[in-house]
Amino acid sequence: MNRTFGKLEKGSVRGSIFSLCSAAVGGGVLSLPYMLVLSGWATGIILLLVGSFAAVWSNLMLARLATDHKLGNLDQVAMKAGGKFFKNLL
Repeated sequence: MNRTFGKLEKGSVRGSIFSLCSAAVGGGVLSLPYMLVLSGWATGIILLLVGSFAAVWSNLMLARLATDHKLGNLDQVAMKAGGKFFKNLL
């Protein structure tokens, strides 16, 4: 109970995960209405669906690559997917 609901320590894994998620979700949630206003409702919803499909598809491809080749981390996945250049780029 204390580990889950205790104080977030500076540099802790739990604090880092929370910070990363809040940064990623916060910007997306704030920019979504602006994107819909700029592009219109119909085009905005289509773009949102295409983006969602692309995100799910790319994550499934990376997960499949990692499980098929028994790769343990993203560094190994990047090396397998795109070679040394892609690994260094990431």
